Amino acid sequence: MNFKMSGRFMVNNRRESLGDIGLFMDIINITWAALMVVFTFSLSLVVWGRSGL
Repeated sequence: MNFKMSGRFMVNNRRESLGDIGLFMDIINITWAALMVVFTFSLSLVVWGRSGL
């Protein structure tokens, strides 16, 4: 089994290093989803405050 250093992590194949990238992409997707939820909630409060469309 071949081990190599990839940044701070020791990985034995390319698939594990891609898992780290997948975790990073999950964090980005969760951040975008949270931003969209906040924007949608803010917009709904504006519509509610103005008593409808």
